[in-house]
Formats: sequence, C-alpha cells, structure tokens
Amino acid sequence: MPRSRRIVSAMLKSDVQCPRCEAGYRRIEVDSLPGQPGEFRCLVCNELLERYSEKPYVAYRLTVQPEKVFG
Repeated sequence: MPRSRRIVSAMLKSDVQCPRCEAGYRRIEVDSLPGQPGEFRCLVCNELLERYSEKPYVAYRLTVQPEKVFG
C-alpha cells in the first residue's frame, strides 16, 4: 500500500502592539494560502500597522484591547 505524502507549510506567529494605543494583536503568516496586497490598521485607533504584498497570506487578531480613557 503506497504511503500518502502530506506537505506541511510554514505558519509564522508573532505578537504585534500598536505604538499609538497599545492594542495587542496576534499576527499570522501562512505561505500556502494566497494573499492580497493591502494594509492593516489598528481596529481601536486606526493607526497603520503594516502594508503587505500578495505573498504570504497575513491575518491579524485583536488579543488585548487597551482600556478606554474618558476625560
């Protein structure tokens, strides 16, 4: 019986913090998925965090939302 081959692609995980409001994000890159050119802005304050090209696929997930300051 022939063995099946499985290709395991690289997935890089990192943590990113917004320099403006200090929101925390988990950033994931996946080489095996097609990406699109674009940019990612902080979901809390709209600060530009990254511009990216078609490769690799990049995804962000908000993990730490900063406390809101009421003045």
